[in-house]
Amino acid sequence: MSKPYKYIFLFLTFFLISYHTQAQSWIGDWAADKTWDRNAEKAYIQYVKDNFNENYFVDRSFWTDCADAGISLRNIFAYENGYPLAYRSRGHTGKLNILPRGTKRQVKRFLSNMRWMVSTHTIFNDTYPVRIHKDSLVPGSIFLYPAFHTLVVSKVEPRGTIHFLGSTVPPEIRTLSHEVFSESDIELYHPEYRYIKKKDGGFRYFKRPVREGGRWKYRYDLELQNDPNNPEEDQFTHGNEDMTTFVSRLIANSHGVSQLSDKEKMNNMLDGLHHKIADRIDVVCDGYQACHGQTSTTSGVCDRGLNGAHSTPGRDSKLYNLIDSINQLSRAYTHDQFSDLYADNLVSVVKSKPPIRGITCNGTGEISFLNAILTFYYKKASSDPVDNPSKRWGIPLVIDGWNVDADSADSYWSSMILDVDDGS
Repeated sequence: MSKPYKYIFLFLTFFLISYHTQAQSWIGDWAADKTWDRNAEKAYIQYVKDNFNENYFVDRSFWTDCADAGISLRNIFAYENGYPLAYRSRGHTGKLNILPRGTKRQVKRFLSNMRWMVSTHTIFNDTYPVRIHKDSLVPGSIFLYPAFHTLVVSKVEPRGTIHFLGSTVPPEIRTLSHEVFSESDIELYHPEYRYIKKKDGGFRYFKRPVREGGRWKYRYDLELQNDPNNPEEDQFTHGNEDMTTFVSRLIANSHGVSQLSDKEKMNNMLDGLHHKIADRIDVVCDGYQACHGQTSTTSGVCDRGLNGAHSTPGRDSKLYNLIDSINQLSRAYTHDQFSDLYADNLVSVVKSKPPIRGITCNGTGEISFLNAILTFYYKKASSDPVDNPSKRWGIPLVIDGWNVDADSADSYWSSMILDVDDGS
């Protein structure tokens, strides 16, 4: 055999051996040997309590965005514990996709397809709205802003504090962000999607796939479903209460304990706000690295469109809304004879929180939590990723022509919470 043919033969032999070895690693049948039922749901809830954390998908090298994090969590549990995998395809009447058995390669393909087929426009097909009760609003549930955002419930405290873990766009292997359900008034749909019905959002739990009469169907427990005919428990009206108070009261009642006090609600809101502001750091730094010096809306790796991967108008809008909620609640405290002392000392509570560190994208630089609140309240931070980090964080903070320093920040906070609109 001549040398050229010999080298070709050796190369092909090496390639085939390598391919066979790689393929062998994926060979191995998997089959669901369990049925989704109430005991399975109890096992899933316990699994979420024991295993679901910020690094859950990183540890599994699993790509997510906000919409598919919840259903990915559920299907990974199903695969690891021998239950059928399931999701509906896009559309209100999307196909119910079931995988009761297959090779590891088929499982991987099923989960990969699921990530592309599930979105905030479709996840309501896989879920149903639940009662606000300890037996139905449980770890593994989701909160859905239809066509906008999805969060996974990671923990429910007896007095009504709801903890979330969430992913975001673009899809990638990422550490999940922690949030606390704390907004004083939840809008269940995004203004751009007015055709979405509120009943398609809110707190929801997953339907389970069952085989009946030779066909796979979705089923769920009717007694755990939200009841629109019961105004005392309907999460889509919640009477005259804000959503946070409504959820806290019903969860606490179902546990037989007292609900969150106003002080606890405010502290939850402040903790949630601190997390949201800190989570903005990586987005700002990644955006500046990708977009600095760019001029077009989308150029190369820079995506600075309205909902782009590197711009932050949506994220910043959530900060504006949450700070406005804190502002409104602060004003209510100011006019509540039982809460005057807390309102007067609220700035001390804010100042006791740690600063937002690392904002200059080189591991240094910080802004106090109080100044960060004022920056977003007065909308001084830029959402455009081409701007440098100082401009993205509104540094220096200038309000009405005056530089705001540590000494003057207190007075601006007081003006913020005391500037009540009298309607004139």
